[in-house]
Formats: sequence, structure tokens, C-alpha cells
Amino acid sequence: MIFASQHRSESNEPTLTVHWPGNCTSNSDMGGKPKTLSYTSPPRLRAALLALDKLRDEHKLNYAVSLEATHHGPTELEVPTLFVEVGSTEREWRDPHAISAASEAIWTAATSPAQGTPAVGFGGGHYCNKQSAAVRTKGFAFSHILSKYFFDEYDERIVLAAFEKTRGERCHTAVLDWKGIRGPERRLLLETLKEKNIDIVRL
Repeated sequence: MIFASQHRSESNEPTLTVHWPGNCTSNSDMGGKPKTLSYTSPPRLRAALLALDKLRDEHKLNYAVSLEATHHGPTELEVPTLFVEVGSTEREWRDPHAISAASEAIWTAATSPAQGTPAVGFGGGHYCNKQSAAVRTKGFAFSHILSKYFFDEYDERIVLAAFEKTRGERCHTAVLDWKGIRGPERRLLLETLKEKNIDIVRL
């Protein structure tokens, strides 16, 4: 299921974003259940991001294009659940070129998934610049991305759920924004990943 959605941010920057829903902590103010992640289909997120890159250029849009970390609901649907968003103010929500780009990206994600190495991302801020670059240049297709804010309530069960909720090809790769995770928290995460024999890639 792919949602076309409005994106809001404090910066009000024109933005086209893609992300999976889920609540990585006990905070569920934006819907869904606490500490619950949606199902994912990484090739569809990869297809949507790459399509937005291409369509931004075709439509001559002065918009940022980025993955976002996993956030908000719904969390309980039994199918992979993707958000493609236009932001960040009413002007962008009414921009027919931005809406067209988002619509075409949704269609591409639904009909032409882009295969890549399935991975779960960790670290960095809400806007996942390093993970976005890894999709574009290193061939990754991301399932959930758990930002640095997840580590305020680090929970090994959520780490494992991020891999388990990945549909399709088995996901056994973790991609870490190395400097985007504080040292003690990184050590906790690495311990969990190594115990489960998950491949670790450092960005």
C-alpha cells in the first residue's frame, strides 16, 4: 500500500520524500502503536526515490529529494506500507508539477520495483542523507531506517523487528551512519547485530 501524503517540516523547505511508517520508541503521537514497525518492500522504496530524482529534473523542480527515517503510523497493516510525500507548505501541496512527480513515483514503485541489496539503516537524523546517497551510488534498497533518536530508547526487539518485517528477499545487512550514532549506543547495536550474524556496512 502506497500513500500519497503531505509532508510538513519546521524549515518549510520544498521537499519530496519517501519513508516507511513505524514507531521505533514508546512515542506514538502521530498514529500507530508504540514500538511497532510496518512491513516493508525495499525495492519499492528504492524505485520511488530514484524516480523522484529523475522526475525532479524532468519537471525542473527546485525541491530536495530524500529518504526519511521510519516514523508515524499506520503500523498494523498486513502489507508493506510506503509513504511518498510532497512538502512542506500549502504552496508545494498545490504545485501540479510536484504532485505529478509524486504520482509518477508512486506508479513506478507500484509497478516497477528496483532491485538492490536489502538493508536496514541505522543512525543519522530524520532526513537520511547518507542512506539516500547509498541508494543512489551503492545499490542499497532500504527497509526501515532507525535514526539516532531511536537510541534514546534503544530496544533490541525493534532492531530485530526491522529485519523481520522486511518482505521479499531476505534482509541480513545493516548500513550504519557511523558518525550519526553515539559511541556507547553504537557498541550496543554492534553487539546485537554480531550476535545475529548480520552483515555490517559503515557509511
